Order: sequence, then structure tokens, then C-alpha cells
Amino acid sequence: MMEMKDMDMEEAVVEAEVNVMDKLRSRCPDGGNGSGLNNLDLDTPDVFDNKYYTNLQNLNGLLTINQDLLSVTDTNVSTALNVNRFAAD
Repeated sequence: MMEMKDMDMEEAVVEAEVNVMDKLRSRCPDGGNGSGLNNLDLDTPDVFDNKYYTNLQNLNGLLTINQDLLSVTDTNVSTALNVNRFAAD
């Protein structure tokens, strides 16, 4: 696996999506009944910390809409400021 710093943005997004999909597949197996639940923070679901926001910064947001808010030009300035502030806290 390549280091994120060695990838261009498109490669980094694909790599991040693959990582999130692998985590979700392990929690929601094929043939399941669709009742599986997932936390928005896949790394530290039972801890109140900044990991949800650092996951967004690292392109590992679980919900597409949340990840998109950082990349859509009209919203990314104000949203990114908040995500970066919460990630640093």
C-alpha cells in the first residue's frame, strides 16, 4: 500500500474508499439481513474524541455527504474550518 503523501488526490480518494469499504464489508457481510448498524466513527466508536473529524480529513468519512462537504467548492471553506478545528481539539 502506498503512503498517502506519495499519491495524487484521485489515488488517495480511491485508497481511502477501499479502506472504508473493507471495514464495512467486515461488519455487513454479504447475505446479511440488512439490520446491521455501524457507528459514524469506525475507529473509536465508544470514545468521545476527535477521530470522526480526523477521519474526514484523511478521506475516511463513512457518509458520502459528510465527505463531500469538504470537497464541494461552495461549502468546503466554512465546513473545512470547522472540521479542522474539531480535529485539532
